[in-house]
This record gives sequence, structure tokens and C-alpha cells, in this order.
Amino acid sequence: MVRFGITVPKIYDPSSRDPYAKTFELCQMAEDLGYDFCSVGHHSFTPDGGTESAPFVFLAALATRTSTIRLVTGIYLLPLHHPAAVAEQLATLDVISNGRAVMGVGVGYRDYEFDAFGVDIHQRGARMNEAMTAIRSAFTEGRWNHAGKFWTLKDLPLQPTPIQNNGPPMWVGGSSDAAIKRAATLGDGWMSDNMINIDGEAERADFYRNACKAAGREVGEVCILRTAWISATRKEAEDAVMPSMRAYLAHYTGANAGSGTLPWESDLMQRIARQEHVPVEEFTRGQALAGTPDDVIAELEGWRDKVRPDSIELMITGPGDYDSLKRMISLFGKDVLPQFS
Repeated sequence: MVRFGITVPKIYDPSSRDPYAKTFELCQMAEDLGYDFCSVGHHSFTPDGGTESAPFVFLAALATRTSTIRLVTGIYLLPLHHPAAVAEQLATLDVISNGRAVMGVGVGYRDYEFDAFGVDIHQRGARMNEAMTAIRSAFTEGRWNHAGKFWTLKDLPLQPTPIQNNGPPMWVGGSSDAAIKRAATLGDGWMSDNMINIDGEAERADFYRNACKAAGREVGEVCILRTAWISATRKEAEDAVMPSMRAYLAHYTGANAGSGTLPWESDLMQRIARQEHVPVEEFTRGQALAGTPDDVIAELEGWRDKVRPDSIELMITGPGDYDSLKRMISLFGKDVLPQFS
């Protein structure tokens, strides 16, 4: 069995008294169709990125409109913020949702966010480790007793107390060795990115499983992120996904300028970023999900057998209007999900 979730497609109408109504309706439909979770990204000072600057607030609102679907921060930039403030918001979300919160965390990579918050980007790994350790201890003990390099909290109550025992699970995002080792030693699962092909993803998943065993810990959730669009015909999928993917990579190129790293590794992704024509058949081969239901099922069977994920998050990359998104989520839910349940 493979569980599926969606990166929440953001539809925002500032003229409405309920500006996120269409977004919430899509998530409610996903819940009714049997999707396992909704995931919301996190970035600050990025109005055109499709992510939330306050994901806990957004997910709390979504919690009141759903009943079973899990609510995931995918991913929250933990090193930028005080662990006590993060834990309080996460615990509150867990209470409001009756134990449906999952915290996906990552170190971040955008210089402008670290500069704005006054955080040294070169300390992000150390801050991440300390924050995860402090939050886990507080959730386990019910109190804060932490003295570290960056934060000190002496004998203070944790308020509120989360519903889930030992707090919501923490999944660590990232495909570097350091991120995966952090997931194995401090987290409850590992979240990949959508830029690595099937061979690289399988190698990274095995690296995580081996790191868990080396640390003497049970293997946690393996959640892989895939670009996804499904249509009645392959041509419709190509027309939908490829322009959106080129725009997505162009955005990340700009956001990543000056950081010294690229958010993708393959020549394929670099060609798309350069606005070259890449047919959908090449784009999906071991890399993404786009095409007819039969195309997507065949591709997913390869991912399931080779990577052995527990869950797959669909980053819906295509037209952003409500009707198109509704058709995509519905078609995938009705024609593809039952094949992997």
C-alpha cells in the first residue's frame, strides 16, 4: 500500500470574505477521495512562490473544515525560528485537528530569508539539530528543560500539550547526506524533493533506511515528492505541465541566485530551466508523473517497486484555476489511488 498526499494548490481571492474557500474545497475533495494528507510549504518574503509564510495558521483553518486528512508542513524552515514558538503552534494545530498534525522540517537555502531574520545561514544545520532535539524533549517530557548553544529554556511548562503521544511526527526534508542522517537520528521520517530521478531516489531512500539501522532506530516514513498532472490524454498533460514546470524552475533559479547551489541535479531539469522543449514522455521517464491515468499508474508502479515509499506527495504542476485542479485531483483520486490501496 502507498499513501498519497497533495501539496495544497493555493487559490487566493482577496475580494472574497472567505479568500481561501476554493483551496479548502479542493482539500475537502481530496479527503473525500481518500488522499492521506495535505502539505503546505513555508517561505517568507516570497509572495509569488505559492507557499505560506504562516503555515500553522493556514493548516489550523483547514483543520476546522476537514476531519481525517493529515495536515503536513512540507517543509517548515525550522532554523529561522525559536523552537518554543514553533512547538506551541504545532501543538495547537495538533489539538485543533484532533491529532492530525505532521511537521515536515528543513534547513532552508534562501539567503534573503536568513538575512531578514538575522540568522547566519552557515549555522542552519546546527540550529536545526538543536531545535529538533529541544522540541522532541518538550513533547516527550511535557516541559521545557533545554540548554544549548542557541536557546535556553529552564523548567518551563509546555502549553498546550499535543494530542499525539510524544507530539506530532517530524519528517526531515532534503536529499543531502546531512539531511538524511538528521532524518534517521532525530526525525520520524524522511521527505525527498522532486528533482531527483528514480535511480537517485532509490539510492537516497536506501541511504535513509541504512542510516536508521546504524543509529539503532526504527525506519520511519519514506515520503517522496513528485511533480504530477493527470489528464484524459497525453497531449493535454503535456500542454498543462510543461509550461508550468518551466515557470517553476525559472522561479527557483531566481530564488536561489547567489546561494551557490541548484535545486536540481539532472541535465533534464537544467534543460527545462533553460526553457528548452522537452516532450512529456521524456520528462516523466523516471522523473515525474504526467499523462493519462494508465501512464501515471505505470510510472508509479516503477517508483513503488524500486523506491518502496510509504507515501507520495503530489506537487500538482499545471493550470492553477479551480476547475482544472478539481479535475486533476478527482481523476487521480478515482482512477489511480485505488490501484495502490
